[in-house]
Amino acid sequence: MCVRRFVYAAALAVVGVLAAPPTSQAAFLLQLTSGTQSATIDLDALSTGGPGGTGTGTNQYTYTFFFKETAGNTTTGVFTNLEFGGYTISAATNITNSPGSPLGGNLSLNGLTITRNAGSAEDLTVALTATGYNLPSVQKSLDSNFGARLNTLAQTTPVIDFRSSYATGNNPFGDDVSNTGTTDGSNFGPRAPQEPYSTSSQTSLNSGTGTYTLTNVVTITGLGFGVGERLDQGGSSALVTPLSVPGPAGLVLVAGAVPFLALLRRRRSRSADPTAEAPAAA
Repeated sequence: MCVRRFVYAAALAVVGVLAAPPTSQAAFLLQLTSGTQSATIDLDALSTGGPGGTGTGTNQYTYTFFFKETAGNTTTGVFTNLEFGGYTISAATNITNSPGSPLGGNLSLNGLTITRNAGSAEDLTVALTATGYNLPSVQKSLDSNFGARLNTLAQTTPVIDFRSSYATGNNPFGDDVSNTGTTDGSNFGPRAPQEPYSTSSQTSLNSGTGTYTLTNVVTITGLGFGVGERLDQGGSSALVTPLSVPGPAGLVLVAGAVPFLALLRRRRSRSADPTAEAPAAA
Protein backbone atom coordinates (compact mmCIF):
# COMPACT_ATOMS: atom_id res chain seq x y z
CA MET A 1 0.00 0.00 0.00
CA CYS A 2 2.85 2.41 0.84
CA VAL A 3 4.58 1.63 -2.47
CA ARG A 4 1.36 2.29 -4.37
CA ARG A 5 0.86 5.63 -2.64
CA PHE A 6 4.48 6.60 -3.33
CA VAL A 7 4.18 5.84 -7.04
CA TYR A 8 0.83 7.62 -7.22
CA ALA A 9 2.32 10.76 -5.65
CA ALA A 10 5.23 10.63 -8.10
CA ALA A 11 2.85 10.30 -11.02
CA LEU A 12 0.86 13.34 -9.86
CA ALA A 13 4.05 15.35 -9.60
CA VAL A 14 4.99 14.51 -13.18
CA VAL A 15 1.45 15.32 -14.38
CA GLY A 16 1.76 18.75 -12.76
CA VAL A 17 4.97 19.42 -14.69
CA LEU A 18 3.44 18.27 -17.97
CA ALA A 19 0.24 20.26 -17.52
CA ALA A 20 1.80 23.56 -16.47
CA PRO A 21 0.81 26.06 -19.18
CA PRO A 22 3.54 28.08 -20.87
CA THR A 23 3.24 31.82 -20.99
CA SER A 24 2.18 33.20 -24.37
CA GLN A 25 1.02 36.39 -25.99
CA ALA A 26 -2.66 36.11 -26.82
CA ALA A 27 -5.36 38.18 -28.47
CA PHE A 28 -8.54 39.07 -26.57
CA LEU A 29 -11.02 40.70 -28.95
CA LEU A 30 -14.66 41.79 -29.01
CA GLN A 31 -16.20 42.18 -32.47
CA LEU A 32 -19.52 43.92 -33.16
CA THR A 33 -21.32 43.64 -36.51
CA SER A 34 -24.61 45.15 -37.67
CA GLY A 35 -25.37 45.07 -41.38
CA THR A 36 -22.37 46.60 -43.17
CA GLN A 37 -21.02 48.12 -39.97
CA SER A 38 -18.25 46.38 -38.04
CA ALA A 39 -15.95 47.25 -35.14
CA THR A 40 -13.27 45.10 -33.52
CA ILE A 41 -12.22 46.12 -30.02
CA ASP A 42 -8.89 44.95 -28.59
CA LEU A 43 -9.74 44.40 -24.93
CA ASP A 44 -6.06 44.03 -24.01
CA ALA A 45 -5.25 47.43 -25.49
CA LEU A 46 -7.92 49.40 -23.60
CA SER A 47 -7.17 51.12 -20.33
CA THR A 48 -9.52 51.26 -17.39
CA GLY A 49 -11.61 54.42 -17.45
CA GLY A 50 -14.02 56.31 -19.61
CA PRO A 51 -15.64 57.62 -21.59
CA GLY A 52 -13.92 56.32 -24.71
CA GLY A 53 -14.30 54.95 -28.20
CA THR A 54 -12.78 54.89 -31.64
CA GLY A 55 -13.57 54.23 -35.28
CA THR A 56 -14.86 56.43 -38.07
CA GLY A 57 -18.21 56.88 -39.77
CA THR A 58 -20.73 54.09 -39.27
CA ASN A 59 -18.10 51.83 -37.70
CA GLN A 60 -17.61 54.11 -34.73
CA TYR A 61 -18.28 52.94 -31.19
CA THR A 62 -18.26 54.73 -27.86
CA TYR A 63 -18.55 53.53 -24.27
CA THR A 64 -19.27 55.12 -20.92
CA PHE A 65 -16.77 53.07 -18.91
CA PHE A 66 -14.36 50.17 -19.32
CA PHE A 67 -12.62 48.18 -16.58
CA LYS A 68 -9.94 45.54 -17.00
CA GLU A 69 -8.23 43.32 -14.44
CA THR A 70 -5.60 40.62 -14.89
CA ALA A 71 -4.98 38.09 -12.12
CA GLY A 72 -2.55 35.29 -12.94
CA ASN A 73 -3.48 34.12 -16.43
CA THR A 74 -7.10 35.32 -16.18
CA THR A 75 -8.12 38.61 -17.80
CA THR A 76 -11.51 40.21 -17.16
CA GLY A 77 -12.96 43.14 -19.11
CA VAL A 78 -16.19 45.01 -18.27
CA PHE A 79 -18.14 47.36 -20.56
CA THR A 80 -20.96 49.75 -19.71
CA ASN A 81 -23.15 51.50 -22.27
CA LEU A 82 -21.20 50.64 -25.38
CA GLU A 83 -22.94 52.39 -28.30
CA PHE A 84 -22.64 50.80 -31.74
CA GLY A 85 -24.84 50.57 -34.81
CA GLY A 86 -27.92 51.91 -33.03
CA TYR A 87 -27.54 49.46 -30.11
CA THR A 88 -26.53 49.96 -26.48
CA ILE A 89 -24.50 47.03 -25.12
CA SER A 90 -23.21 46.30 -21.63
CA ALA A 91 -21.27 43.26 -20.46
CA ALA A 92 -20.59 42.63 -16.78
CA THR A 93 -17.67 40.30 -17.50
CA ASN A 94 -15.64 39.18 -20.51
CA ILE A 95 -13.20 36.50 -19.31
CA THR A 96 -10.30 34.55 -20.78
CA ASN A 97 -7.78 32.37 -18.95
CA SER A 98 -5.47 32.00 -21.96
CA PRO A 99 -3.05 30.14 -22.12
CA GLY A 100 -5.26 27.87 -20.02
CA SER A 101 -4.60 25.74 -16.98
CA PRO A 102 -4.49 22.01 -16.11
CA LEU A 103 -8.27 22.25 -15.68
CA GLY A 104 -8.89 23.65 -19.16
CA GLY A 105 -9.34 26.73 -21.30
CA ASN A 106 -12.22 29.11 -20.61
CA LEU A 107 -13.77 31.96 -22.60
CA SER A 108 -16.96 33.49 -21.24
CA LEU A 109 -19.18 36.54 -21.35
CA ASN A 110 -21.72 37.25 -18.62
CA GLY A 111 -24.24 39.91 -17.70
CA LEU A 112 -24.86 40.87 -21.33
CA THR A 113 -27.66 43.39 -21.92
CA ILE A 114 -28.60 44.71 -25.38
CA THR A 115 -31.02 47.51 -26.17
CA ARG A 116 -32.04 48.40 -29.72
CA ASN A 117 -32.39 52.14 -30.22
CA ALA A 118 -34.42 54.06 -32.77
CA GLY A 119 -32.72 54.04 -36.15
CA SER A 120 -31.13 50.58 -35.85
CA ALA A 121 -32.71 48.41 -38.53
CA GLU A 122 -30.15 45.60 -38.83
CA ASP A 123 -29.48 42.54 -36.68
CA LEU A 124 -26.55 42.54 -34.26
CA THR A 125 -23.71 40.06 -33.82
CA VAL A 126 -21.53 40.08 -30.71
CA ALA A 127 -18.42 37.89 -31.02
CA LEU A 128 -15.82 37.34 -28.29
CA THR A 129 -12.57 35.53 -29.14
CA ALA A 130 -9.26 34.72 -27.47
CA THR A 131 -6.14 33.03 -28.83
CA GLY A 132 -3.04 31.46 -27.30
CA TYR A 133 -4.64 28.59 -25.36
CA ASN A 134 -2.26 25.69 -24.90
CA LEU A 135 -3.05 22.44 -23.08
CA PRO A 136 -1.44 18.97 -23.05
CA SER A 137 -1.93 16.99 -26.27
CA VAL A 138 -4.78 14.82 -25.00
CA GLN A 139 -8.34 14.22 -26.14
CA LYS A 140 -10.53 17.13 -25.09
CA SER A 141 -14.16 18.22 -25.05
CA LEU A 142 -15.70 21.56 -25.95
CA ASP A 143 -18.56 22.49 -23.60
CA SER A 144 -20.74 25.34 -24.89
CA ASN A 145 -23.36 27.22 -22.90
CA PHE A 146 -25.68 30.13 -23.57
CA GLY A 147 -28.52 31.72 -21.68
CA ALA A 148 -30.57 34.94 -21.79
CA ARG A 149 -34.10 36.26 -21.47
CA LEU A 150 -36.13 39.22 -22.69
CA ASN A 151 -37.29 42.06 -20.51
CA THR A 152 -40.60 41.09 -18.95
CA LEU A 153 -42.25 44.03 -20.75
CA ALA A 154 -41.15 42.84 -24.19
CA GLN A 155 -43.81 42.53 -26.87
CA THR A 156 -41.58 41.24 -29.69
CA THR A 157 -39.87 37.86 -29.92
CA PRO A 158 -36.44 37.99 -31.63
CA VAL A 159 -34.51 35.07 -33.07
CA ILE A 160 -31.11 34.34 -31.52
CA ASP A 161 -28.27 32.23 -32.90
CA PHE A 162 -25.38 31.12 -30.67
CA ARG A 163 -22.12 29.57 -31.84
CA SER A 164 -19.14 28.39 -29.83
CA SER A 165 -16.05 27.25 -31.70
CA TYR A 166 -12.60 25.76 -31.21
CA ALA A 167 -9.97 26.52 -33.86
CA THR A 168 -6.42 25.22 -34.10
CA GLY A 169 -3.64 27.79 -33.95
CA ASN A 170 -3.96 31.48 -33.22
CA ASN A 171 -6.99 32.10 -35.42
CA PRO A 172 -9.21 34.95 -34.09
CA PHE A 173 -12.92 34.35 -34.75
CA GLY A 174 -11.99 31.17 -36.64
CA ASP A 175 -13.64 27.77 -36.93
CA ASP A 176 -11.52 24.65 -36.95
CA VAL A 177 -11.31 23.50 -40.58
CA SER A 178 -9.32 20.39 -39.68
CA ASN A 179 -11.92 18.94 -37.34
CA THR A 180 -15.45 19.55 -38.62
CA GLY A 181 -17.18 18.55 -35.38
CA THR A 182 -15.78 21.34 -33.22
CA THR A 183 -18.35 24.09 -33.69
CA ASP A 184 -21.42 23.89 -31.48
CA GLY A 185 -24.44 26.07 -32.06
CA SER A 186 -28.15 26.57 -31.52
CA ASN A 187 -30.71 28.67 -33.35
CA PHE A 188 -33.56 29.81 -31.12
CA GLY A 189 -36.91 30.66 -32.58
CA PRO A 190 -39.14 33.28 -30.98
CA ARG A 191 -39.47 33.14 -27.21
CA ALA A 192 -42.09 34.65 -24.93
CA PRO A 193 -40.75 37.23 -22.43
CA GLN A 194 -40.81 34.73 -19.55
CA GLU A 195 -39.31 31.88 -21.57
CA PRO A 196 -35.48 31.82 -21.47
CA TYR A 197 -33.11 31.25 -24.34
CA SER A 198 -30.88 28.48 -23.07
CA THR A 199 -28.63 25.77 -24.45
CA SER A 200 -25.79 23.50 -23.38
CA SER A 201 -23.84 21.10 -25.55
CA GLN A 202 -20.62 19.11 -25.68
CA THR A 203 -18.38 18.14 -28.60
CA SER A 204 -15.36 15.81 -28.49
CA LEU A 205 -12.06 17.20 -29.78
CA ASN A 206 -9.12 15.24 -31.09
CA SER A 207 -5.74 15.25 -29.37
CA GLY A 208 -3.16 17.62 -30.81
CA THR A 209 -0.31 19.92 -29.98
CA GLY A 210 0.18 23.65 -30.23
CA THR A 211 -2.14 26.55 -29.50
CA TYR A 212 -5.86 26.91 -30.13
CA THR A 213 -8.52 29.63 -30.22
CA LEU A 214 -11.95 29.89 -28.58
CA THR A 215 -14.81 32.01 -29.92
CA ASN A 216 -18.38 32.73 -28.78
CA VAL A 217 -20.80 34.35 -31.25
CA VAL A 218 -24.30 35.62 -30.46
CA THR A 219 -26.51 37.00 -33.28
CA ILE A 220 -29.83 38.71 -32.50
CA THR A 221 -32.41 39.30 -35.22
CA GLY A 222 -35.63 41.25 -34.69
CA LEU A 223 -35.04 42.67 -31.21
CA GLY A 224 -37.73 45.24 -30.37
CA PHE A 225 -36.95 48.92 -29.81
CA GLY A 226 -36.37 50.43 -26.39
CA VAL A 227 -35.41 49.43 -22.86
CA GLY A 228 -38.65 47.50 -22.35
CA GLU A 229 -37.71 45.16 -25.22
CA ARG A 230 -34.05 44.65 -24.31
CA LEU A 231 -32.23 41.34 -23.96
CA ASP A 232 -31.28 40.73 -20.33
CA GLN A 233 -28.95 38.46 -18.35
CA GLY A 234 -27.15 37.14 -21.41
CA GLY A 235 -24.26 34.78 -20.91
CA SER A 236 -22.10 32.53 -23.10
CA SER A 237 -19.14 30.29 -22.45
CA ALA A 238 -16.77 27.90 -24.19
CA LEU A 239 -14.79 25.51 -22.01
CA VAL A 240 -12.17 23.07 -23.28
CA THR A 241 -11.45 20.27 -20.81
CA PRO A 242 -8.87 17.47 -21.18
CA LEU A 243 -10.50 14.04 -21.00
CA SER A 244 -7.60 11.64 -20.49
CA VAL A 245 -3.84 11.21 -20.18
CA PRO A 246 -2.27 10.23 -23.55
CA GLY A 247 0.11 7.34 -24.18
CA PRO A 248 3.31 9.42 -24.47
CA ALA A 249 2.59 11.19 -21.21
CA GLY A 250 1.97 7.80 -19.61
CA LEU A 251 5.41 6.70 -20.70
CA VAL A 252 6.88 9.79 -19.09
CA LEU A 253 4.99 8.99 -15.91
CA VAL A 254 6.53 5.56 -15.80
CA ALA A 255 9.98 7.00 -16.45
CA GLY A 256 9.47 9.60 -13.75
CA ALA A 257 8.42 6.95 -11.24
CA VAL A 258 11.41 4.64 -11.89
CA PRO A 259 13.84 6.43 -9.51
CA PHE A 260 11.25 6.26 -6.72
CA LEU A 261 10.71 2.55 -7.34
CA ALA A 262 14.45 1.89 -7.28
CA LEU A 263 14.80 3.74 -4.00
CA LEU A 264 11.94 1.75 -2.47
CA ARG A 265 13.42 -1.52 -3.75
CA ARG A 266 16.79 -0.75 -2.10
CA ARG A 267 15.08 0.15 1.17
CA ARG A 268 12.99 -3.03 1.16
CA SER A 269 16.03 -5.20 0.33
CA ARG A 270 18.05 -3.57 3.08
CA SER A 271 15.33 -4.12 5.67
CA ALA A 272 14.94 -7.75 4.60
CA ASP A 273 18.71 -8.47 4.90
CA PRO A 274 19.68 -8.80 8.60
CA THR A 275 23.37 -8.45 7.67
CA ALA A 276 22.84 -5.07 5.99
CA GLU A 277 24.89 -2.32 7.62
CA ALA A 278 22.81 0.08 9.66
CA PRO A 279 23.25 3.76 8.87
CA ALA A 280 25.69 5.58 11.11
CA ALA A 281 24.21 7.73 13.84
CA ALA A 282 24.46 11.46 13.33
